[in-house]
Amino acid sequence: MAIIIVNRKTGIALDLETLTSHLPHIAGPAQCMQIDIGELRQLKLHSTDQVLLAFGYGTSASDGVSAENTLREALSLCQKQGATAALCTGMIDRDTLIAAGEDAPYCRSGDSQLIHRLADDLRLRVCDLENYSHAAFLANLPDAFDASAISAFLGSWIDRRLLPQDDCPYHYGASFYPELWADSVNESDMDRVAAIGMTTVRLGEFFWDKLEPADGEYHMEYLDALLNSLEKRGIDAIVGIPTPTPPRWMTRDHDTNIVLDDGRIEGHGSRQHCCTKNPFFRRKAFELTARVAQTADRHRNVKAIQIDNEFKARLCFCDTCRALWPQWLKEHYGTVDAMNEAWGTSIWSERYDDFDSVVLPGRTPFRHNSALDNAFHRFCEDEANDFASGEAQIIVACTSIPVTHNTSMGFDMRNFDLFNQLDFVSFDTYIPQDMYWAYTLNLDRWRNLLPRDDFMLMETSASHAGHIGNYVSPHPAGYVPQEAFLAYASGAKAFMYWLLRAQAYGVEQPHSAVLTQNGEPDLGYADVLETAHMLKRYEPMLAGSRPIRSTVALMYSDDAKRYYDIDNGGIYNYRSLITDFYRMLLGHGISVEVIPENALLDSFECVLVPFVRHVGDDLRARLHAFADRGGTLILGPMTADRTGELTWPHDGDALDGIGSWLGLTDVVAFLANDSGAKVEVRTEQGNDRFTGMVTMFKVKDGTHAYPTDCDVADGRTILASRGTVSYVGGLPADPEHSPFWDDLIERLVKPHEPDRDLIRICAGLVKYRRSTPSADQLWLANMTDSPLPFTLMRDASDERGTIWNRGEHTLDGFSRIVLTM
Repeated sequence: MAIIIVNRKTGIALDLETLTSHLPHIAGPAQCMQIDIGELRQLKLHSTDQVLLAFGYGTSASDGVSAENTLREALSLCQKQGATAALCTGMIDRDTLIAAGEDAPYCRSGDSQLIHRLADDLRLRVCDLENYSHAAFLANLPDAFDASAISAFLGSWIDRRLLPQDDCPYHYGASFYPELWADSVNESDMDRVAAIGMTTVRLGEFFWDKLEPADGEYHMEYLDALLNSLEKRGIDAIVGIPTPTPPRWMTRDHDTNIVLDDGRIEGHGSRQHCCTKNPFFRRKAFELTARVAQTADRHRNVKAIQIDNEFKARLCFCDTCRALWPQWLKEHYGTVDAMNEAWGTSIWSERYDDFDSVVLPGRTPFRHNSALDNAFHRFCEDEANDFASGEAQIIVACTSIPVTHNTSMGFDMRNFDLFNQLDFVSFDTYIPQDMYWAYTLNLDRWRNLLPRDDFMLMETSASHAGHIGNYVSPHPAGYVPQEAFLAYASGAKAFMYWLLRAQAYGVEQPHSAVLTQNGEPDLGYADVLETAHMLKRYEPMLAGSRPIRSTVALMYSDDAKRYYDIDNGGIYNYRSLITDFYRMLLGHGISVEVIPENALLDSFECVLVPFVRHVGDDLRARLHAFADRGGTLILGPMTADRTGELTWPHDGDALDGIGSWLGLTDVVAFLANDSGAKVEVRTEQGNDRFTGMVTMFKVKDGTHAYPTDCDVADGRTILASRGTVSYVGGLPADPEHSPFWDDLIERLVKPHEPDRDLIRICAGLVKYRRSTPSADQLWLANMTDSPLPFTLMRDASDERGTIWNRGEHTLDGFSRIVLTM
């Protein structure tokens, strides 16, 4: 194996011996070298080689095309020879940072924006040295800019992100908030954790005030003592970086709080009320991150560090954001003319003469240009991810403990960019039992975000969620073990409750816990105990098998979520759209991988791409290649109906390259209804009515159009197919009882269901497939309280050795089984 760092010889002179010494997961001897791009062209690469393309120097948005071409050429060289490639942003010189001062806000350079965009498009890892420079400077990490420190950081990063990791143990536990209770209560609760059969607690995400009660006055012994107490009991810990809840001294003495578009300031007393772009907040957050990471590094029972809590790309209009906004625009677009053209600012006299004059999308008599709104949302997403990246780089520099974050499908983040700087994915979800499909959607989404199999469910309720503004009914008894069973079966390495002891103060007192505020068993306690027993019973089976992915994929897009936040016609919510679409597939007994836009499609037979409003060049190329090899591709509704700037395509193809590919012409989009704009598709079972936003079109020769009746768009169809590719222009009024959708799924999707020769299941049953060296396993759960039928296509045996013959069977309500074939 060779570790190859590709950058200019005039760049950093690395200490290659130090770099190699920080690669504990490397298998066998390794050669480490630092070369330039010319030498890479001459080098013979091997499949075990790891190539870090450190091109973060001397480019800008204005000459980004040539830089991008150079990067793509180098990536192609690696791909053709089977080597693993990653990208790397460039260091910021320490003298440059000193000259700017610690109060200067940070904005990604044009180099960094280019590299992160390429990584996002091509599913590549990024070593963010630019952010490491800024974060290490603010955190005042000693010697962070020395060649040996940079080399150690690079070695640790390569080891974490490019080399195979040790198997992660299975965790079961709850969030623990010792800052709320007396020491005697905490000691008792830690004893209860062990007695229940839990292995892990999660702590620290909100107790900044305990660690730094006054500016610069650190009390890390508080965290040390807690970790020691847990370790004595054999309890593992996931330690949070408590940056969501800055202490009062910060918000009182410094202007760090988020400013809303109407000028109101978000006050102290909740969480995430400070702007993460604010230089003072960022400096204090990074200083705290370093101290928490260094403290955690002294404790063997710390298994992961969680940065912040449930990041959201908050829209902020503070002075820092106003200063950073034109910088970001310049780095992103290069020239104001390019920005004006991309946004179409000739409309309504919106044209800008320079970046400093570009408004933030605050209050206005009507709506802002959709492109301006989209750019500002993207700016806020980038800045949130930059803050996360800064915390992550500090942790990598301070410890080898894996780093993660607890995200959620409800928040606006570019999640691949976020987790590209972390070691594994974690998520939170609070789904009621009568929407169980939304729970498994989370499993299928988050296990596919990164190439790594490991992921964790960091928060869910033992019975019900809730806060003082929203009371929620409890889960039925017996449901929570079903959730845990499916989580572990799908590949999750943790199932964690929020929270251990219910809160007596604050906002979330109505939220269920393992224990009540008085330390008595809460509503879900029996299910908590049952889940502990279940994990103990199934853990050997989990350890001896691995999850097998479906060959059917549904594409999920964080960019589409942002687009629908802005352009939704007052009727659409992206999360609801994708959840309902997923539910239709799951209800037909189809296992589905929910994949990001940059996912490789080689392992799939059928891919569905609904609601992905912009299809970029790299994604379009992958879709073409997938179809060329015979894959079944279903596009739409509303796919490719916008550009990346959230404008309407207008260069001769209203579906932005998809229409010309499939031979679709005369494209129109409008809101269908039951009166004059009625749209119906003719099926053998009768006409099927479509409502909502529909896209209709005529077709060229070679494209098959399905019979559609619509007076306002006469002569057009709503469904067309060419070869193995179909475009669906809308949603049936009642998708659950739609002969159109039933026919489409039965004909185009179900033949690719990977387990069709093993089992047939109905709505209410969910399965995950795992494999051992000698057999396949089906982990099957009934997510309802009623018995449900299933059909085995071959004989199987369960975990107790009982034989289940081929044929019809029934699985009782809230029961589960592992069938081996």
